[in-house]
Amino acid sequence: MNKTFNKILSLLKNKFFGLVVCNRRGQSIAEFAVVTAMMSTFVSTAAPRLSSLMEEGKSQKSIQEIDK
Repeated sequence: MNKTFNKILSLLKNKFFGLVVCNRRGQSIAEFAVVTAMMSTFVSTAAPRLSSLMEEGKSQKSIQEIDK
């Protein structure tokens, strides 16, 4: 009985190891969701600063056009 149990345990371990190794080829959906959430957070926190930079650039360009 102990021999049969060890054989079954070994078989299960090999199958589990095979599944884990096979799934390491690419990213999972959970990793994709986390990266997407992080990117959206970074974009939303950077948006006000980028908006103010754009407004400053527009005003400087208008001043340069008036000077011409």
